Order: sequence, then C-alpha cells, then structure tokens
Amino acid sequence: MNIRASWWEKYKSYILYAVLLIIPIFVMDSYFSSGKISYAQNTDGLGQHYAALQYIREYQHKIVNGIANGTLFQIPHFCYTLGQGADPLTTLNAYDFLDPICWISVALFPNRLTRSYKLMIWIKVFLSGEAFCLYSNYIRKTDGWRTAMGGLLYSFFNIEYFFYFPNFMHGCYLFPVILWSIEVLMKENRKAPLAAVTFYSFLTNYYFFYSNVILSMVYLCIRLLCKKSTVSENIQICKNVCAAYLVGGLLSGVVLFPTVHAFLNNYRIGLTTGYIESPFLYPMNFYKQLFVHLGKFHGMFAYLTVIDGIPLGLICLFLLIMQKGNQWKIMKIATVSSLLIMCIPLCGRVLNGFAYAANRWSYPFALAVAMVYVGLVDKLCKLEKKQLIVLTMMVTIYMCIAHSIGGNSSDGYSYDVLLLLTVLVLWAVNTVPLFKAHGNLILGEVTILSVIVGICVICSPAYGNYIKEFMSVDDLNAYYTTPSISKVRGSANQKEFYRVEKRETNLNIECANQVRGTTFWWSIMDKSFQRYCTDLQLNTLAMNCELRGLDGRRALLDLAAVKYYTTNSPDNEEVPVGYKKIEDGLYGNTHYLGSAFLYKNSILRKDALKMNPLNRQEAMLQGVMTDAKIHNIKTIKPKKRMTALPYKVETKDVDLTQKRISVKKEKGALILHFKKPMKGELYLWLNGLKIKEADKSMCSLIFGTSSDIWCRGQKKGDLRISDYEKKSTEQSPYSFWYAPRDGVTYYLGKSEEGYDSIKIVFAKPAEYTYKSISVYENDTAKYMEDISKLTPCRNISIGNDTVSGSVECSENEVLFLSIPYSTGWSAKVDGEKTSIVKANGMYMAIPLTPGKHHIQLKYSTPWLRAGILTSLMTISGILIYQVIRIKRRSKSAEHETQIRL
Repeated sequence: MNIRASWWEKYKSYILYAVLLIIPIFVMDSYFSSGKISYAQNTDGLGQHYAALQYIREYQHKIVNGIANGTLFQIPHFCYTLGQGADPLTTLNAYDFLDPICWISVALFPNRLTRSYKLMIWIKVFLSGEAFCLYSNYIRKTDGWRTAMGGLLYSFFNIEYFFYFPNFMHGCYLFPVILWSIEVLMKENRKAPLAAVTFYSFLTNYYFFYSNVILSMVYLCIRLLCKKSTVSENIQICKNVCAAYLVGGLLSGVVLFPTVHAFLNNYRIGLTTGYIESPFLYPMNFYKQLFVHLGKFHGMFAYLTVIDGIPLGLICLFLLIMQKGNQWKIMKIATVSSLLIMCIPLCGRVLNGFAYAANRWSYPFALAVAMVYVGLVDKLCKLEKKQLIVLTMMVTIYMCIAHSIGGNSSDGYSYDVLLLLTVLVLWAVNTVPLFKAHGNLILGEVTILSVIVGICVICSPAYGNYIKEFMSVDDLNAYYTTPSISKVRGSANQKEFYRVEKRETNLNIECANQVRGTTFWWSIMDKSFQRYCTDLQLNTLAMNCELRGLDGRRALLDLAAVKYYTTNSPDNEEVPVGYKKIEDGLYGNTHYLGSAFLYKNSILRKDALKMNPLNRQEAMLQGVMTDAKIHNIKTIKPKKRMTALPYKVETKDVDLTQKRISVKKEKGALILHFKKPMKGELYLWLNGLKIKEADKSMCSLIFGTSSDIWCRGQKKGDLRISDYEKKSTEQSPYSFWYAPRDGVTYYLGKSEEGYDSIKIVFAKPAEYTYKSISVYENDTAKYMEDISKLTPCRNISIGNDTVSGSVECSENEVLFLSIPYSTGWSAKVDGEKTSIVKANGMYMAIPLTPGKHHIQLKYSTPWLRAGILTSLMTISGILIYQVIRIKRRSKSAEHETQIRL
C-alpha cells in the first residue's frame, strides 16, 4: 500500500495534467472539427510546416523502399523540389525534420497528413506541460494538483503562436527540461541529462536550442547569484554545464555541423532588417499593449510577442510583488528578467539570430508565471483581509489603466468578468468556511475554467475568431492536388530533368507534389539565391527568405531548365513568350535548352553589373557570367538587348517629382502612355525605388504599399484593361524580412494587339523615392540569335545526388548546369577531379577542352563527414570513459574490501 501511495505521489502531477489536458483539447478541437478546419495556418502552416511534413512522408517511403531493395544508404542528400534544389537535412532542420514526434505522427497517419499535423501539435502541447511538471517537481516539492495546474497554464500561455508555427513549440517543451538538467547537474553533479537534452535539441531543431542556451545561461547566472556558495564552486558548476553542452553538441555533430554550415551561408545573417531606432527601447505603444495583454486572452503579435494569460496567473504576479523575504528572491528576479527580455529590442535581436528583433521567447515568461502560480496559489487560500483588499485594489487599478490605454479588445469583456469572478472566489475561499476547506480544489477548477474560457474567446467567431487563420481540410487537400501540377506530372517525361513555373503564388507546393519548381520559401535561403535575385532586381524576391518564381521571364526560365508553365486561370493569363499550349492551363517551352548546355563565351559579373538589370538578364545568354575569368574561354563585353521606350506620364492622386512619388489616396496611379502600341515583350524598371516613410508603430512585420501594375491595350479605339495584371508588395527597411534591392523590375508580357499604356496602381498612400522610371522592349530576333549559339547537351543524366553523362566540345567551352551551386558538389572530368565554377549568379559550370568528355558530379552534404566523424569519436570517447570509470570503481571497491579484511 505504501508503495502504491509513494508511486502515486511521485507521478500524480504528470497523470493529472495528462487527464486534464483532454478537456481543453476537446474544446479547442471542437471549433476546428465543427467547421472542418485543418490545423494548418494559411501562410506558414500551409506553405512551410505542412509541406515539410509531406516531405517527411516521402522520406519515410524512400527509407522503407530502400530497406526492401537493399539500398538504404542511397537515400538522396540533395532534393530538387526544395526551391530549385537544396539539402533537405539543412533546409528542413528548422522545421523539426528529424524530430521523432513528426516522424511518429506521419507514420501513424501516412495517408491523412491533416491528422498527422494535428497529432504533432497536440503531442508537443502535451510535452510542454509534462516538461513543466518535471522541472517544477524537482525544484519545488508541492502538491501534484497545483503542479498539474501550473503545467496547464504553461502549455496554453502561448497557444495561439504555437498553432501558427508548430516548430516554435520545440523550444517551449525543451526549455523546462534544460533547466531541470541544469538543476540535476548543480545538485547531483550529473552531466548526462544535460548532454542528452542538448543532443536531442540539436538533432531536432538546432535553431531553438541556440536561443534556449542563451536563456538557460541567464537562468544559471540568476541561480548562482542567489546560491550561497564560493566563487570556485560557481566556476566549477559553469565548467560542468559548458562541458555537458559541448558533449551533447559533439554527439549531434552529424546534424549540427551541416546545419551550422548552411546557417552561416544564409543571406539573412547580418542584415539590419526589422530596424528599431533604439536597441534598448521599442516604440512606446508596444509597452502599452504588452501591459494590456498581460490581462487578455487573445494575444498580441507585435514583434512576434504572444501572451495568452489567465486571471489567476495575473493575480499571482500581483501577490509575488507583495511577498517579502529571500525565499522569493529567485522567483522575482526570474520573472522580471524574462519580462525584460521581451521589452528590450537588443535581446530580441540576439535571441532571434536573424538580425531582427522578435519575441518568440515569451515562454520563459510563461514558465516564470506558471512557477509563481505553483509557489503562491496555496497562499491565495490563506490570505488575510488586508492582503485581500490590497490584491483587489491592484486588480482594479490594473483594469482601469489597461482600459484607459488599450480600450476594449477582441475578447470583449470576458477576461474582465472572469478576473472579477476570480477575485470574488478568493474572497469566498478566504472568508467563507465552506469554501475555505476546499480552497486548492476550487482555485484549480477556476484555473481549468479560465483555460477553457480563454480557448472559447480565442476561437469563437464572435471574439477572436482564431480559426479563420487556418485552412479548411477540403481547401488544404485541393491546394496540394492542384490540377495544373497534376497536368505536368501526367504530360511530362518523368525521366527527363525539367522545372515548372507556376503563375499562382506558390508556397512550396512543388515540394509536396514532388515536382521541380522555381520557387523557394524556407527560413534558410542560400546567399547565391539572394545575389541572383538582387542582381536582377526581381520583384518575385518577396522577402529575404522567399522567392516567388522567375516572373515568367523567358531568359531566366531557359537558364533554369523550365520546360512547362502552368496556370489555374481560366483565361490562361501571363503565358511567357515561346511557350505553346499543350492543354488548358499547361504550356510547353518551344525552345527548351534542357538542364545542361555549352557556352563558347564568358562574361565577367563586374561588366554585367554596369548594365541595367534587364540587359543584365539578357547578357547571361551571350556568355556564362562568372566572378573571375575562366582559363582558355573567351571573355566578351555583353551587348544591350533591351530598347528604352519614350512615354508620357499621367498622374491620378499622385504627386510626381524627379525623385519622389507621393501617393495621396488609395488607388492613386501613374499611367505611362506610348505614342504607338508596343507588341514586343515589355519590362518596367523602377530604378532606385525605396519606400521613404513607413509606419514604425505596432506592426510585427511592416510591409510597404502593395501596388498593382496593369498593362492596357487598345482595341477599336477603346482603352481597356488587358488580361494581364501583376501584384507586388514592396517592403520598407523596417520590415523583418526586407530584402535590400536598388530598385525593382517587372515583366509585363507581350500582347498581340499591342500595349499603349502601363498603369501603376498604389493600394495605399505612401512616400517613395526613385532615380528613374523606364519601360523597355525586348528584341525577340536578337534573343533567338543568342539562344541559337548555345548548344544543348542531351546526354547528361541528373539523378538524386549525381550528375553524369558525355559531352563533346568543338573548342574550349563551358558546360552550364541549371543546378544551384553548392560547395557540397564535386566534379570529375574523364576521371580527374576538376573545379566547379559558380555561373550566372547561382548555378554551376565546368570548363571543358575540345573533344569528347565523360562528366561526373556527386553531392555530399557539406560538413557531414566531419559531423559523422565527430559524433563517432564522441561516442567512442564516452564509452572509453565509462569503461575506465567502471574499472576504477571496481578497483576502489576491491581496495576497500581488502582494507576491511
């Protein structure tokens, strides 16, 4: 009986939390299920997290097939459906690619990924609360009921944000485990738990371990400052913590090394995006809203800060202020420190690692609030009347200030009502004998009620209407089985390497459908992608981690081996020149060069940069563009292929000067009129276009003004809007995801009837500065002349991690491959190792001499071998250490036995 009782006391909090979690899961899921809504949010959930889950499913299939066919170790390291080609290990690591939770979820529902996605999220929510119980039980021996309530509070504190970005939950459920392992190390001198959680963190998502390490170091400093120990003891603890982190990191070298390499080659590092005027202060409105949202269910999203609180948590914070004595010192310092982290932009920059200030780390504050709850909720049942009065006054003052600066919110007055109800319950629990006897139970029930009411307020269409941010199950399934992509797969030769350009905004849909496309939207984008886009001032570089295709530009499509163009539009809009209709919605390239072809000439990038970006893109057809001269290859000066067109400007609600565009009203416009209709391909170049002023207040992402660009054609003397319409969003440097460009270019297509004007429509009032506005016409004859000088290589075969085939050259030439450049590729020509040149900004090329050659390229994830070797050496070192340790123990035991004898 005693054994059962002790077992129950030991695991009571974990069991209670698991049972209680069923209630909020049922309530929240009922909102999604009743409307047949998936858990995939409309942007990141749909385009990134759900797509990553689809790729995990494909990877599982490859592993199973590999085991069945005896080719387990032939699983590809390079994937052509991630953007235009990328390493899945490094690209998808930020999306928990190796997280066992994701793999188990997919394995359970391989044909119903909407269920896998839901299961993945709820498992992580469950683990967040259980991790809190683990940490709380170790440092504070309290009743399991209170600990379970604290776990519920912690796991739902950031629930809105975690449903948006499931990978962010990784940091939340591991943070308490890291703190627990640090406590174990400090009290028991055991390094293994911290090393183990470090290994798991790096294996599943290195990005959030980076932030958790910084946060845990802050925690360690607080603990050591408040701990009564000598300086030498504190130094030894720090050494042990660092040693455990190091061992765990080295153990995970097989994943850590490649991902660190990819991170260091990422374009977003070092950018001053998301600029805050002061590194120490956000705009004052941020602090006002943060204060208000400490007492609201529906969280704020300014600077990615989300707080979904409950009344008892807020009341416990007020009670903490009233506490005196050293026993509350650590709790007060931890709470204030976690709050300050959200209040200082510099902390957001450091923790984010991507140069802009963000507060994805509100879970340390949630942990602090939950720990305050566990430590003080018992005291709420034993308050004196004086303390009750003070608490009531603090709550009243808070509500008055919050409403004076924040007004009513999307949760109505539900939080206020529940807050007042909680205060009344406190009075009853502390003054009425009937309630006083069951105070802990009543407050626990109020906590559960608060969580449930909070979920209802967040999700209810009448208040937060949170579920409107998510896709319906039917729409999600339809999106990933889009007819245009299906047509490509049905019509194309699957053995041939080709890419597809899709007109509609595309969020990694090709990845999910295993079709090679031209888009890219993952957190880590190689610098080469960025340089390619900024060299050409592509408007499809929507942000510094997203490329929305190649804008239908024929030159860029040919260089990228794009064979098919698809559109879901019934009018078959915006079809690039040179693409012939195969069937409705599907077009084929009539002059498809293939994935490999030969150049006879080369162009230096420094010479191409002297041209405008439109002539620059045509120059890449005249010669392969490289940073340095290629030995024995003729270097030429590129010729201009674009002709500037004269026009007259008409303004509508826009003030235009030589350097500034002032948009006065919504839908203000600039109309450029031509003297005669132009039938050639048209391009618009807004040279030096910058958003001069932007709102810097409470937006977590500040886009500039969305603009529509319309081409207008003339038919029978009537002015009409053509079938073609392009939308673009230009960003301010204040945007988190701003991609610096010195201007922007737009491909406007070609009209058989001819265009007589271009209308640029601005969606909102804004201020722009610019250098010039130009319209260019492409010479189709000269384009075909340049294309005819390139020799396609049809005997090149492109596999998963290999490229091989034969090439015959009549003179010194350069073999161009439309595969993104990476240091992971190595090449051999006729069995001899040769260097690979970065060509045309982001692709690969190999110089060749006259004659017939056998080409072979092989891909290996950069730093993977070093990582594998490090992991193996670390494992060996640990085993050797353990063997020596066991032998020493046995010798010591023998020695003690001999002494006794």
